[in-house]
Amino acid sequence: MKKALLISVTIDGHYHEIGKLYSILHYRYGYRTEDIFVYCDNTRCRTKPTYKNIMNVLQDIATNSSSCDELWIYYSGHGIENGLVMSDQKLITKQYIHSILYKIKCPCFILLDCCHSGTFASLLEWKWTFDDGKKHQHPWTNMNPNIYIACSCSSNELSVNLYNKIDNIHIGAFTMAFCTILDAASYRIDLLELFENVCFYMKTFSGL
Repeated sequence: MKKALLISVTIDGHYHEIGKLYSILHYRYGYRTEDIFVYCDNTRCRTKPTYKNIMNVLQDIATNSSSCDELWIYYSGHGIENGLVMSDQKLITKQYIHSILYKIKCPCFILLDCCHSGTFASLLEWKWTFDDGKKHQHPWTNMNPNIYIACSCSSNELSVNLYNKIDNIHIGAFTMAFCTILDAASYRIDLLELFENVCFYMKTFSGL
């Protein structure tokens, strides 16, 4: 069984991104619609990404992860160095997120498109960054071998939005680059290759 949690908070246009990611997971990678949980503050979403709602669903995912073959967690919104901001302006701290993710017992891919997102990658034994066309590998101290995290920026950087003139919305550059590469890839793609292609794509395109 595969499960996905897609969260979007208080940024115009990110409902569009969730729709794109939803389609890829469902049609390309076999996630059932009933196993894709969407939390966003767009009026079309039934369930809002409040502090209580997200805390409950994260806890449920961690508790039941042993029964899953694969998990996907996506967040777009406001990130600060200490955590992720929910729609009711309450903060889910980095420490709590780490404590939850550390318990996950199946392969779990996490995509974070928010400012300071690199600060959440400290569960990895190794991490890669991409600067000036070169890939760098860095040692880390703590890890959960089930967790793979892709972050839009480093711990001290701000994430970037682009303006889509066609749809008249602002969109996350990292998410759209990631979806574009993933959608064009074969069913199976090496994670490091995926990461490198996303970084190259972001360096070359000028807008959408």
